[in-house]
Amino acid sequence: MTRFVIHIGPHKTGTTYLQCKFAAGRAQLARQGVLVPTIWSEMPHSPGHHGIYSRVRQGEIDLLRQEFLDLNAPRDGIVIVSSESLKDLTRAEVALFAAALPEGQVTVVYYCRRWSELLPSAWQENVKHGMDETLPAFLEQRTRTIRQSLLFNYGIVVGRYMAAFGERNVALVSYSNLADDGVDLATHFVSAFLPLSAGRVDPDEWAVPSSRPNVSMGAVDAEFIRVLNETHRRRGREPGSAIAEWYLRAGADLSTGDLAAAMTGSLAEMEISDEAEGRDGLHAWLYARYGPSMVPPITVGRLFTPRRNLYRVVSGDYLAAAGVGGLVEDAYRRFLSSQKS
Repeated sequence: MTRFVIHIGPHKTGTTYLQCKFAAGRAQLARQGVLVPTIWSEMPHSPGHHGIYSRVRQGEIDLLRQEFLDLNAPRDGIVIVSSESLKDLTRAEVALFAAALPEGQVTVVYYCRRWSELLPSAWQENVKHGMDETLPAFLEQRTRTIRQSLLFNYGIVVGRYMAAFGERNVALVSYSNLADDGVDLATHFVSAFLPLSAGRVDPDEWAVPSSRPNVSMGAVDAEFIRVLNETHRRRGREPGSAIAEWYLRAGADLSTGDLAAAMTGSLAEMEISDEAEGRDGLHAWLYARYGPSMVPPITVGRLFTPRRNLYRVVSGDYLAAAGVGGLVEDAYRRFLSSQKS
């Protein structure tokens, strides 16, 4: 019977790295009866199977079911599906996704990352896509609704998949524990979820692009993009990733200028704790509810080892300095000019 290993992310837990590894190891995996489909991905730039998410969202369940059947998966082999977008499916949509799969065994894999690392990383990713909230505002809003936040309450997504596939068929992995122990994500994935291949494939041999995807930005870079996003919004423009893409292409031409210097003068430190008010209780509840679904390495009583992390942020003080408003406007005009060329 075919096994389906469905990796649903979430974002900021090494998803792109894993997907690049699966794509690079496709031939070696195939020799061991493990199929990594290409049909739902946009290779080579987007190796994840995000097309499945689109099929479900658009109600194309019959088409998705036929696409799975057309894979001609090995009868006793494994099919790997990986897309962080799948975490965004509603409970009803997850049930439709489950119904689209052919008969077989299913393992759903979800990674947990400590909040003190996940939250600033998620904030940066949102800024890259047009958000203009400051990091403190971003944290305050999600902390106020901690039980309803997908970033805090992993049980929202995990519960949807357990309802559709069964509790025994959902596995949680502590991304943070793997990182703390220096364990490679792909190596762990093979050993934990590909029993037919364990010991017979070597993820170290799967070459991925030398440049790391989704590398974290510095505090000044993030603020530069954020304040231009804010300017963009105030002009009545739709948010998007164009400003971030322009800024990151322009590089040192912007990051060493007068506006960046003003931001550098307002750098401060901000602590984010996994044990702040409300978080420790939620963490204990999540472990009590979902701890039995964890795979090693495990922190007893917790999904990850709690920490307090310090981050450098740019305070808003620089915006009150003489001439800074003009520098922001000048940078924004340069962005608009780049879009016309």
